[in-house]
Amino acid sequence: CPSIASHWQGASPLGELLGLAAVENDEMVGLLVAELRKDPKTDTTSAHILSLFVHPENRRQGVGSGLITHLEAHVRELGCSQMELSYQATELTTVALEPLLERLGWETPKISLILAKFDSEHIAQAPWVHHYRFPKDFTLFPWAELTPAQEERIHERQKQKVWYPESLSPFLEPSKLEPLNSLGLLYQGEVVGWMVNHRVGPDTIRYTSMFVARRFQRRGRGAMVIAESLMAQLDSDIPYYTFAVGESNQPMLEFVDRRLKPYLTSLTEAYRSLKKLGSRE
Repeated sequence: CPSIASHWQGASPLGELLGLAAVENDEMVGLLVAELRKDPKTDTTSAHILSLFVHPENRRQGVGSGLITHLEAHVRELGCSQMELSYQATELTTVALEPLLERLGWETPKISLILAKFDSEHIAQAPWVHHYRFPKDFTLFPWAELTPAQEERIHERQKQKVWYPESLSPFLEPSKLEPLNSLGLLYQGEVVGWMVNHRVGPDTIRYTSMFVARRFQRRGRGAMVIAESLMAQLDSDIPYYTFAVGESNQPMLEFVDRRLKPYLTSLTEAYRSLKKLGSRE
């Protein structure tokens, strides 16, 4: 299934896997893979379609709709509350997948995040990357050198009052942490931000989690951390960069539009659609 390898690159399945195949004359012409994910907070289960593929010669023959319809019937019996599907926008999804979802009663797809790529040759041309200087009382340190006491303090503050979204946690995928340019930001000795990155290939670093405490967010501190992280990679022999930004992270979307967009080599929008299933009759 084309997207499965990339989906699990650096990640493990989050729930039970389901697979459906469409067969014609003993030949497989379509395949759907889904994952059942349980939300412990609501005690509900949803079915996430990870990959849907129909052989080009068998498209527009009802194979895709048949696979999704059969999946829906099965997960209804299992008590799932909804089905979800995320995908990158392409010409094929526009002309084939989106009309299919509409016919099957799915909600109108909405942008869930943007996916971007660039390289050293292009980002080296960005003037702002080379000209940031940190003001007094701010210092940077390698995130790999975060002390146990500093980590405990971050967790304590989060428990007392949520000060960063869990999606921007600096502790995601610790085994893939990129020490080259993952950085922490200190203000008067206290951790107030970070740029945590992960190696997703021999020649590619993913800029995963950038966060600066609210009181410093409109003062350019985040841009400074990003610039220092980019400079560290520019000084290395790792040529490719990638990142994703969710639709709810408006400040970062504005930053991408202002500072990064002219230097991107690829910008793709990812969409999400769902269908609520309700209770079983």
